[in-house]
Amino acid sequence: MTEGAIVSPFETVKVKMQSDRSGKGDKKPKSLASVAREIIKKDGYGKQGLLRGLDATLARDGLWNLLYFGIYHNLKPLIPIKEGKSQPPVTLRFLLGFTASALASIADIPFDVVKSRIQGPQPSTGRIYHGVFQTMSLVVKNEGILALYAGMVPKRMYY
Repeated sequence: MTEGAIVSPFETVKVKMQSDRSGKGDKKPKSLASVAREIIKKDGYGKQGLLRGLDATLARDGLWNLLYFGIYHNLKPLIPIKEGKSQPPVTLRFLLGFTASALASIADIPFDVVKSRIQGPQPSTGRIYHGVFQTMSLVVKNEGILALYAGMVPKRMYY
């Protein structure tokens, strides 16, 4: 939970910077601090401002940690240890970590998509993405279930 609370403001700023289409030509890009100040000035610090998408960030990070550590630590004892060694071979631990990370990422990507929708630009008619499950159901209704898995390949390359 602490991780999500610390990461969420940076995620909000990151999504805002990634989706900002106001830069033209050689205009200098805005800094992290200036974008954060803009968000705070316009929407404040709370869940409508810098902490927008906190619930989705907590769900994403919580699910990933639950699955990654649950899979890794439950399967690690099943890896054979060579005689005279205290740990399984590094290659097998790496493969287990990679697999646990991949499975956790596949499971949490819908919450990552929802987080970005909540934090990102909204239609000029007003904000349509509010809560985690409201956003999830709206995305599925309007774009189909696969829209919740947008960006899965780049995310998998990151983890």
